[in-house]
Amino acid sequence: MTSAEIINDAGEVEDTRLSLFYLPQQEINAAMKTDQESYSSNEATLKVENAGPSSLFFGHHYKI
Repeated sequence: MTSAEIINDAGEVEDTRLSLFYLPQQEINAAMKTDQESYSSNEATLKVENAGPSSLFFGHHYKI
């Protein structure tokens, strides 16, 4: 729950607003796949599928 108050020049509360926030439980529903089972070179195709509801973020360098 969050509340916000409007305070006048005398420091008195003139109005208050209360709000409820619904935050869904974080859930990772993702899969990573390659188009081949093995590779002879250093390059591969990696497919990431996200079925939600959470967003996926990438920012670190990974090696597989």
